[in-house]
Amino acid sequence: MADGYEHRWLHYLAITRRHGLDALAPRPGERILDAACGTGRLLAELAARPEELELTGLDVSTTMLELARQTLPVSVRLLEGRLEQLPIEDDSFDAVTSFNALHYSDEPGTVLREFQRVLVPGGRLVIVDWRRDWLMMPLLSAWLRVNKRPMGRLLSTRQLATLAGKAGFAVDGLNAFRIRPAWALMTLRAHRAA
Repeated sequence: MADGYEHRWLHYLAITRRHGLDALAPRPGERILDAACGTGRLLAELAARPEELELTGLDVSTTMLELARQTLPVSVRLLEGRLEQLPIEDDSFDAVTSFNALHYSDEPGTVLREFQRVLVPGGRLVIVDWRRDWLMMPLLSAWLRVNKRPMGRLLSTRQLATLAGKAGFAVDGLNAFRIRPAWALMTLRAHRAA
């Protein structure tokens, strides 16, 4: 998916980044992990902010990471790895973001537990992802499966909130939005409970 990814999904990615950044509201000096960073556009936006953030991106795709490295400052650390088994020590980040990625996993509960593990107590999580509780999204998911495209488990807003709670998060907000009439997403804001 790396070749042409940004060009093909430019509008969609810009909207999801805007929703995610509004929910994140970065704080000065924070250590932030962008999990499933893709080509690094979110990291580039964060690196350009005045808050002097310590940024790390992780992706399963070597090609995506190579594209990210071409545009990111050398201060941004990039790691290759899976969301279900983050190659990161416990309590390493003040915030974790993951945009448009959770629906690729068959184990979203495991992913959320990994996010909780790498966050400091009170650390913040922002997820922007597809949502199952809009009629067209399950149909899109089924079409992707039939056409042998990557697809994991699609969650409803309620399922995401429940899984986040089971993973040790306190949910601070869960908003639903649509990019197009058929394309529905959600933004989760949560923090690692004490």
